[in-house]
Amino acid sequence: MDVNGKAAIITGGGSGIGAEVARHCASAGMKVALLDVNMDGANAVAAETGGVAVQCDVTSAESAEAAIAAARKARSARRPMRPPRAASSR
Repeated sequence: MDVNGKAAIITGGGSGIGAEVARHCASAGMKVALLDVNMDGANAVAAETGGVAVQCDVTSAESAEAAIAAARKARSARRPMRPPRAASSR
């Protein structure tokens, strides 16, 4: 499966297994968003992987929704604009 350029949202991405998953995903070419309450760790892993760190407490639905919206916004702000696709003639 080609995951290059795909997005990954990783909870607990600032340390332990989450950080390793983020590193693995980034090495495969994925854009990673690290959701964590540990912002020091998330920021460090984001700097290492070229990802984005987002504050999130996954025990709160509101926090998770806000974090996903913030990750989406950060990703779209960093994504280069693509020219529109030409209409196909069938």
